[in-house]
Amino acid sequence: RNERIKSLFSEGDGSHYQVNKWIESNIKDPDSYKHIETTYIDMDSVIFVYTTFTATNSFGGREKATCAASVDTLGNLIEASIIE
Repeated sequence: RNERIKSLFSEGDGSHYQVNKWIESNIKDPDSYKHIETTYIDMDSVIFVYTTFTATNSFGGREKATCAASVDTLGNLIEASIIE
């Protein structure tokens, strides 16, 4: 189980593959996305993933935000939202 869960996250920067895809498709400038840190809490059937990142806002400045997401143990995204 631990190995399966570890495989859902990038070995390079620790980001969650599906959460990253969701973030990039839900921000104004996907090319400006920069991952900072990802943490998670394993709650047996659901994993809560928190990703902190920066991206360019509508005014051209960089903003730091966090995405809070829930995924199943196979890595499928259940729900996500960006907390600014």
